[in-house]
Amino acid sequence: MSASILIYGGSVKDRNTKAEQIIKEITNEDIDLATTKLTDIKLVTPSNKSGYTVEDVKQAIDFLKKKPFSKNYKLLIFPKAEELSTKTQNMLLKSLEEPPEYATIILIAKTVKDLLETVISRCKKFPVKSGQQEETLTEADYNFLLEADLGTKLEWAEETAKLEKDEISDILENLIKQAREQLASKPVQTASNLQALIAKLEDIEKTNVNVRLALECLVIEISSH
Repeated sequence: MSASILIYGGSVKDRNTKAEQIIKEITNEDIDLATTKLTDIKLVTPSNKSGYTVEDVKQAIDFLKKKPFSKNYKLLIFPKAEELSTKTQNMLLKSLEEPPEYATIILIAKTVKDLLETVISRCKKFPVKSGQQEETLTEADYNFLLEADLGTKLEWAEETAKLEKDEISDILENLIKQAREQLASKPVQTASNLQALIAKLEDIEKTNVNVRLALECLVIEISSH
């Protein structure tokens, strides 16, 4: 059965878990998005720092046009759909509207704010909420980073830098959210910390910055005083 699906919200882990649940319903198989090499499943990652290119989407559409090789289905998955430009989203509209009878298209996005309404309306939507995760050093909250000693902060930076960039972005976005909640009570210092958090998030997402070094600089910069 053909379908176009949009999964959004939550963390990277939450979104991928939901995608794998949906894929199992379609295929009756347990498929790990991070490791699958099945020829009838295409995971399309952006080939450019600024997001998906026209060529990325052309190749994805060409993949859909060919009938399944070894299965009775084909899956086309965009794990960072928020990085589709207006042009590349428009290129997908026809496929989203009428995917081949054997194909399912899955768009996975942090939020829907950068997606066209014409894209959203063509998809069956699955909003995802952040799950309760076992607390680890990398899930430290804003107050922890303010109050911890330098050694602990640097250990946090080291462990967090080992994660995927998407996961690091989620952590920094959560820290930014927590900092904003304290802006009214500590306006001067919190504003300075917010600037540091936002700057490092942009560096990590948009440049080839050394992630560990960026996080180490961040924890040295932010302060409770």
